[in-house]
Amino acid sequence: MTLIRPAIILTVFAALLIFSGCWGWGVERTSWQPTEPPSGTELHIGVWVGGCDSFDTVTVRDTDQDATLQAYIDDNTKSSCDDILRFEPHTVRLREPLLDRSLLGCNPTDAVYKLPENISNNDCATAIRFVVTP
Repeated sequence: MTLIRPAIILTVFAALLIFSGCWGWGVERTSWQPTEPPSGTELHIGVWVGGCDSFDTVTVRDTDQDATLQAYIDDNTKSSCDDILRFEPHTVRLREPLLDRSLLGCNPTDAVYKLPENISNNDCATAIRFVVTP
């Protein structure tokens, strides 16, 4: 009976690893870009989301020196999907206007969908991707 309990625990742990990590399911970081110049406390961004993924959230760390945004997606959550990479618009609220502070976090090294290498993770305010709406 004492060997059965560890075997059950190991089986459950192995199943969790298989179903949560090995196939890429779960919350992952992704890249984002401003869609217009920063103005006021609202920041308009686009988040890169794959055809089989869903947007999860954007976290904001707002300090006196900078504002760091981290965008997250739920990886492989759609049963019916396509190979189209989408640029989803979202609005983020800052504690105070950006002004001379740095805007960081748009092109993290661990992102599922990366921006071109010439876009720095430390200078996101200049990485604007203008979106034309009809």
